[in-house]
Amino acid sequence: DLESLSKILLKNKQVLFVEPNYEVKSTYVPKEPSYKKQWYLNKIQLPKAWDKTRGSSNITVAVIDGGVQKDHPDLKGKIVSPYNAVTGNSYYTPNEHATHVAGIIAASFNKKGIAGIAPNVKIMPINVFDWQGASAFNVAVALNYAVDHHADVVNMSLGSEGYSYLLDSYIQYARANGIVLVAAAGNSDSYIPMYPAALNGVIGVSATDNNDRITSFSNYGNYIDLAAPGLSIYSTINGSSYDYMSGTSMAAPVVTGVAALVLSKNPFLSPSQVESILTRSTTDLGNRGWDSFYGYGRIDAYKAVSKTPAPISKLTAPTTYNMTGTNKAAFSITAASSTKVSLYLQTKSGRTVRTIISNKASSGGGIYASWDGKTSSGAYVASGTYKLLAKVSNSKGTIYKSSNIKIVNNVRPAIVVSSNYFFSPRVSGKLTIPYQLTLKGKVTAVITDNKGKTILKILSNKFLSSGKKSIVWNG
Repeated sequence: DLESLSKILLKNKQVLFVEPNYEVKSTYVPKEPSYKKQWYLNKIQLPKAWDKTRGSSNITVAVIDGGVQKDHPDLKGKIVSPYNAVTGNSYYTPNEHATHVAGIIAASFNKKGIAGIAPNVKIMPINVFDWQGASAFNVAVALNYAVDHHADVVNMSLGSEGYSYLLDSYIQYARANGIVLVAAAGNSDSYIPMYPAALNGVIGVSATDNNDRITSFSNYGNYIDLAAPGLSIYSTINGSSYDYMSGTSMAAPVVTGVAALVLSKNPFLSPSQVESILTRSTTDLGNRGWDSFYGYGRIDAYKAVSKTPAPISKLTAPTTYNMTGTNKAAFSITAASSTKVSLYLQTKSGRTVRTIISNKASSGGGIYASWDGKTSSGAYVASGTYKLLAKVSNSKGTIYKSSNIKIVNNVRPAIVVSSNYFFSPRVSGKLTIPYQLTLKGKVTAVITDNKGKTILKILSNKFLSSGKKSIVWNG
């Protein structure tokens, strides 16, 4: 317990200060051959962000676009639930634009090609284009599919100047189902709103260059929430190849990838909480605060994951529990709201000896519990090192955290009998007296009369294990 130890040490006048000897690590640099071509990764401090998380395979990003090449070397193995919203099946023709977007978000760390922003997340490709283009109806169908197949983030590097009530309805439906929605602002160097980026509940993204200036093509206006690199972005394209592309279509997946990292660290966050973290973690550009070119500023991955709260923010347990039989060990846990919390006392090998809390609803505050040192069968545990395992879950996932406890068993053996028993020798049968032995030990059991004289010795210094037992007497 470093905190308690530091207080003890500071009581000595010879001690000037106390601090942990922190481990220092180099920031991660991927071994992808084309990493040096991805100037935007260092711009948004991704190497430092990757020290905290590189994404989780439990997080799925839906790419509503053209068709993503499913077997691209940098995307192979991470494609889930592909869909063609035009035909209603999983078949589509791979598209350079969509494959480029998917690579920005999630290209694998496999020593091939490029580095994705969240390389461990899954991609759900949803095609909405046919030979005539895409429509608001197709995007609405795609959003419905993303909800049904449990996407966590949706990237929409597409748009139209025409407002669609249908599309707006499905945007609100997706957000109400816990999906973070990101869309490109458009490339017309115009203040005219682009939809879906301009819809409520969607993070609208403008594009910046390598000098943190708004690009010449990027749209701007009151619907811009964030800015992200969007000029000369090197990523995957179909044909198992790579190329540079520019546009707010490239800026949006940069934000999407960072949102996926945030949710990988804490999958219990709501869309509004994710958006708040992203907008509070930017590099402010242009006019101070929000402005129509950069929104709340240029995205910063390291700041975002650093400001993401842990799903289990606090788990406390005594480092040592000197068990006497009359005292209890106190536990507490602070977990994300709208989750279920369980606490288990386990052996070092992972065998549960006692369930302390089971599926208790968390409101985001502290949950407190205590333990008397007994197993679920009522026997006291033996001395040794045990583990307090916390489980926090909801429909979005499950997170575990543990803390070790050294238990010193100072409990004296005791026999617990639950009641008095009455028996008449004139009645045929046997008398069974259940009892519980709190610790293993030698047990003697005798029958005496009302003057204390021994009538019968049933057990004599017999070594028994702890737990529930019974004595049988035939009268």
